[in-house]
Amino acid sequence: MLEQLSPYIRVAMDSWLDSDAFIEERVIWDYELLLLKEGRLEITVDGAVYAGEAGDVFLFKPKQPHSIRVMGGQAARQPHVHFDLSETADSPDVWVSFKPLRHMSRT
Repeated sequence: MLEQLSPYIRVAMDSWLDSDAFIEERVIWDYELLLLKEGRLEITVDGAVYAGEAGDVFLFKPKQPHSIRVMGGQAARQPHVHFDLSETADSPDVWVSFKPLRHMSRT
C-alpha cells in the first residue's frame, strides 16, 4: 500500500486565525493536517468537541464535518496542509471547501 502513495499537496501554509475567528461546519474533499502552533482552538468533528492547545495535531479526512473556533481571546497560529493521498487527473481542479456537504454540488 505504501508504494502506491504519491501525495498531491493542494495547499500548504502557515496561517493565523484572528482571536474571534470561527470556521463554520464544513467538509473538505481532501485530507487536512493541522498543527496548532500557538493559541487555543475548539475543534468540532462529527459532533465531538475537542480542546486544542499548542502542539496538538488534527487530521481531517474527506467529507468529515468539522468546524474550528479560536478560543482564549488570542489569535491562533495553525500551519496546515491540504493533500490527496495520491495524485489523480482532477487533483489540480479540486478546491478547498468552506461549505457543509448539503450545500455542495458535484461540479
